[in-house]
Amino acid sequence: MLGGQINYATTCPEFPKNQRNGKEVHPDTIRKMLTNFVYAGMVAMPAWGIPPKQGHHEALINKQTFKSIQERLAGNSYAPTRKDLSSDFPLRGAVCCADCETPFTSAWSKGRNKRSPYYLCYTKSCDSYGKSIKRADLKGAFEKLLEQLQPMNEMFSVASKMFKTLWQTYGLNLQENKKQLLTDIQNLKHQKDKVIDAANHPSYKHVNSAFKKLNLKLLH
Repeated sequence: MLGGQINYATTCPEFPKNQRNGKEVHPDTIRKMLTNFVYAGMVAMPAWGIPPKQGHHEALINKQTFKSIQERLAGNSYAPTRKDLSSDFPLRGAVCCADCETPFTSAWSKGRNKRSPYYLCYTKSCDSYGKSIKRADLKGAFEKLLEQLQPMNEMFSVASKMFKTLWQTYGLNLQENKKQLLTDIQNLKHQKDKVIDAANHPSYKHVNSAFKKLNLKLLH
């Protein structure tokens, strides 16, 4: 709370902002959350040589899910890492070759009358090396795959718990902010009464006289 004003950066802890600029979530924050044993119902202290052990608190995800996350973080990622990604090839780096499981590259093929977009495998040891797929075909297949995907019931349960926790935290913050605003209003009223009492004090008669003259001028 600064100068009677609400500082939402400190009263809303559900937003893990970057400590440097306070505007965005840093990738290191996400990694810390994904590698935190607490969310899997375990406790650990590697710095003290204490390996992960089963805790007494309720887990948000099961151990298998946590293990899969750690394996993915430790392994090779297929997520796009290039900085020159554009709207021309949105799936570049995210879709892999079915034979060698290497992320597709992309290029514009120059024809006789126009240029056409393609995805292709560029691994020389792969049987599909140099074979291209039309962008429209890959895009259509990817969209069909997305339509078939459905979240697991466990995912719904985790998401529901997370949203409930955030909503409760948000509600508590609103209540605290409301209390502070009401306190600020009372302080302002108290200060106003002090100013009125001071203006009516005998030692401030010249101030009252000046106010009355000014009021008369405004009325006329």
